[in-house]
Order: sequence, then structure tokens, then C-alpha cells
Amino acid sequence: MPSKELQCSFCCEQQFQELIVMLDKASKTVSSLTGLGVGLLALAIVVSLLVGPGQVAFFGAVVSNITSLITTLGAAGLPGLIALGVIVWLFQR
Repeated sequence: MPSKELQCSFCCEQQFQELIVMLDKASKTVSSLTGLGVGLLALAIVVSLLVGPGQVAFFGAVVSNITSLITTLGAAGLPGLIALGVIVWLFQR
């Protein structure tokens, strides 16, 4: 009969593996949702450019919001450039 230390070690290892699997699934879910969000953003930009900014109720003023963000980051100088680099890095992950 195995000692209690061996049983505990096996139990902890099994729980650790289950935790790793659960975190991997959560990471894939977040990645999928981010991809969906980026796809919806691209769709909103295209629809807004084709139809006009005031004509699409669901997407709102996506193009003007992105333009405002780029203007704000550009006016910030080096910190804005660093922030833009971080945003691009996050979306490329």
C-alpha cells in the first residue's frame, strides 16, 4: 500500500495537470474572443466607410473613434508611440 506522501504527491500532480488544461482552455477562449472582436472591428470599419458614419446604428462612429485615437497617440509623442507599439504587440500575440 502506498504511503500517504505518495498519494498526496500523485493527487497534487493530477490537480496541477487539470489546472494547466483549464488555463489552456481559458487562454484559447480569450484568444478566440479577441479574434472575433478584431473581425467585428474590421467589419465595422468597412461598413462605416461604404455606407457612411451616421448611417449604421449598430457600429456607431468607429472610423472617427479610431481617427481620434491615432490623433491622441500622435500628439502624445514618444509615450504615444510606445502605447501604439504595445497595442500592436498585443494584437499580434
